[in-house]
Amino acid sequence: MQKNTFNELPTLQVIKLNPNSVWESYLKNQPINPEIWDSIKTTPTKNYLYHNESDNSFSFIQDYQKHIIVGFLRQDYFNAIKDQKEFYFYFYATNLEQNFRFPLHPYIDFCKEFIGFTSDKNQFLRGKLELLSCDRCRIDEFEKLQLEELLKPIYTKSNSNAATYYVLKVKNVTISDKPYDGINNFNELSKLINKNGLNQVLYKYSPKVIDI
Repeated sequence: MQKNTFNELPTLQVIKLNPNSVWESYLKNQPINPEIWDSIKTTPTKNYLYHNESDNSFSFIQDYQKHIIVGFLRQDYFNAIKDQKEFYFYFYATNLEQNFRFPLHPYIDFCKEFIGFTSDKNQFLRGKLELLSCDRCRIDEFEKLQLEELLKPIYTKSNSNAATYYVLKVKNVTISDKPYDGINNFNELSKLINKNGLNQVLYKYSPKVIDI
C-alpha cells in the first residue's frame, strides 16, 4: 500500500545523448564529457515544464497533431463571458489547505485553441489561446485576490480552497452547439479526452488536452 505521496509532481527533464559516448564513458568509468552537457541548454518555461531548446526535439509534438485544451466552465461564468470577444480561463494551481500543486498536462504548452463546456454539455465555447513569443501557450499564475480583480468587471468569483490559479487568456470567442469541427457532441469529445491517457492523472476539474 502506498503511504507517501508527492505534494508536487517532480519535473521530468528529457535529453538526447549519443549512446556511443555514454557507453564509452561507462566502460572507462569516467563521467560524460562536459562538452556534451554544455550543448544541452535546457531552461524552465513559465509553464512549469522543461524543454531542450538546443534542438527541435519537441517540434514533432506540434507538427504531428493539433493539441486543444478542453476546460470546464461554471454555468454562471459561461453566461457572463459568452458575449465577450475574449475572457480568462482559470483553474486551480495550488490548494490553500494542503499546499498541494495541481499538475498540468505535459502537452498544454503546445495548445493554441480552447474548447469550453458547462455541466449541461449542450453549448460549447471556442477560442484561440494567447501565445508567448516562442509560439507556446501562455499560462500565468495569480493569487486569489489578483484573480478576483482580473475578473471583477464582468464576474464575481465564488469562494474556494485554492491559494493560486493558473490563468489562460482566450481570444476570438465563439459559441457553438458542437465542440469543434468534426466533433459533433460531448460524447465524441469525451472519447477524445479519454483517448489521451495523460488526462487520467489530472484533477477532475483541471483542463484536459485532446489530439486532433
